Amino acid sequence: MPQDYPTQFGRSDLYPNSNGTIPAPPPNPANVPVPLYFSATATFTWTLFQTITEVDVNAAFPPGYVFRSTWTSPAFDLRPDMRSGQGAAKEGAAIWSRSARLYYTLMAPSTGTGSRAGLSTLNLNVAAQNFTAPVVNITNMGAPAEGISAGAGLQATPPTDVSGLFAVPPGLGTAVTSVLVGFAPPGTTLGMGEGYPIRYWRLQLTFDQFVATTTRPVPVTPDVSPTSYAFVAAVY
Repeated sequence: MPQDYPTQFGRSDLYPNSNGTIPAPPPNPANVPVPLYFSATATFTWTLFQTITEVDVNAAFPPGYVFRSTWTSPAFDLRPDMRSGQGAAKEGAAIWSRSARLYYTLMAPSTGTGSRAGLSTLNLNVAAQNFTAPVVNITNMGAPAEGISAGAGLQATPPTDVSGLFAVPPGLGTAVTSVLVGFAPPGTTLGMGEGYPIRYWRLQLTFDQFVATTTRPVPVTPDVSPTSYAFVAAVY
């Protein structure tokens, strides 16, 4: 006879399983929601990451400061059709399409009139890092109580320099007000063509902005400020 399995297997119309089978049948296509995630539009919060003094002869930059800002997406469940086949609770923001991509827009802050100033990304370095998990219940993942939805239990991959994707050629003035960069989750290119993404994925972007100073000696407290940026992100 059919059994009433725990809630992690799903009781919504999305998970019809009248016979109570394990594994359960695929989700009903008519009830699959649109894949969607939007972040709020926000401005960067900078913290001082490095001070370069006039005696740092081997430094990559002249005397000045490197400011850092980090953005982290939620953890996404890119294969919610697999439900909880491992007997674990459904976690992460469900994205119901293997074609979904993450779009990140870097902008100059709003002028308050609905328009934006020109965007300059001079001396801006950006690194992208993926955090992934193919499964949820293997012991070496070490997922704490807050679960994958909070980004825990995901394994860090090596960061990649993506500064070139955000670069705005100098001299364009106010002609460019934003840069749009797209990111595909790992696994989408495996086996050629449109492959299936890894199940759990979180993206982290680290922005480093260098600002020079002419003050000597270089002050401990920065006497210059980093560029102001705004951003918005979406997955669909």
